[in-house]
Amino acid sequence: TNNYEYGVNKLLNLFETNKEAKAVADAASKSGVKDIASLMINPIQRLPRYVLFLKELAKCTPESHLDAPNIKLAVKQFEEVAAHVNERLRKHENNSKVLEIQSKLWKVRGSPCLLSPGRRYIMEGKMYKIRSSGVLAEVHVFLFSDILVYATQTVLLPGRYHYRNQFEFYGAKVSDIEARQQTAFIHGSQSAFTISSPNGVRTFVCDSQNQRDVWVNTINELITEKRDKIRSMEIHRKSNSHKSVTIEGSPIMAEAERRIKSLSLRRRSNEENLAGDRAAAV
Repeated sequence: TNNYEYGVNKLLNLFETNKEAKAVADAASKSGVKDIASLMINPIQRLPRYVLFLKELAKCTPESHLDAPNIKLAVKQFEEVAAHVNERLRKHENNSKVLEIQSKLWKVRGSPCLLSPGRRYIMEGKMYKIRSSGVLAEVHVFLFSDILVYATQTVLLPGRYHYRNQFEFYGAKVSDIEARQQTAFIHGSQSAFTISSPNGVRTFVCDSQNQRDVWVNTINELITEKRDKIRSMEIHRKSNSHKSVTIEGSPIMAEAERRIKSLSLRRRSNEENLAGDRAAAV
């Protein structure tokens, strides 16, 4: 999988820097030929087929056969390799999606960096943001496992979005009741929700109540997931800290310190006796 990811990145870089290579690849694709990236992934996609083949072979092999144990072992090992490869591919595809969205966003000073360890792409969609004047403005919202990003579509750059802001999920909350109270004067307020985060508060209006419910439920699940993860890390850190303190004050450490002290005193006594013997000999 490492070589596959490396190869795909090199291929993308080639198409970005070499117009002739990109033209050849596009022409081949239009003529019905599989693109290079699809051909490169073929060896990886064969692994599940090998697992199925070996499982069928195991079913057809009697327990008394000499090769039966080796076939069962091969099935187990291939399943482990296939699971590992699938997980790596899943992470690679997720990172590629995050990078794809990142490339679509721009702001006045550079591009926002969305790629972060453990961050997953969840979904995206069109909504409306309530301006301070009370007017609704169309925005495009990107939802990730730990942040919500919203942007506005640009006229000058088709297919790209002007990055506006993002909201961290740790310490955040989302509510549709509060939003309905704040937007009672706006048509469609029944499909609104408000997200409150340490770095800001925004109210969004969806096209329907069903869409709002999907977003609210999903964001609440992600907020809970983020909170539980932080708590788990904090408990783990405190546990390790407690273990180090316990070890330092344990009977084993006390006995070790006693023995070191005893050896030090014995060594000093031997050195003093040796010095006394030498003085007497002189």
